[in-house]
Amino acid sequence: MKNTKTLFAALLLTGLALNGTAFAQDAMTQDALTAGAYCHTKFPAIEARTLTNDQPVVKNAGTGDLVDFYGPCDENPAGADQVQEQRLEDQFRKQIGNE
Repeated sequence: MKNTKTLFAALLLTGLALNGTAFAQDAMTQDALTAGAYCHTKFPAIEARTLTNDQPVVKNAGTGDLVDFYGPCDENPAGADQVQEQRLEDQFRKQIGNE
């Protein structure tokens, strides 16, 4: 019985350790939710000063400013859809800051 408890505790701690390493991933991650349809993707946000440019620039991944996206697996982090979404968020933040 004592060996069973020790084995169970060791397995539990190993599982927790492995789970903790799963969170230490790169800034761009992608998990398929439905095969070929939708993905859960995290990627760096676009620099606010480049949202109005023809060529938006994505922030350095080290900043920690990430977009948590659920949608098509082929989403472009600097594509037109993301530029529009992040412009709206930027305008919203500015309005809230002025009130």
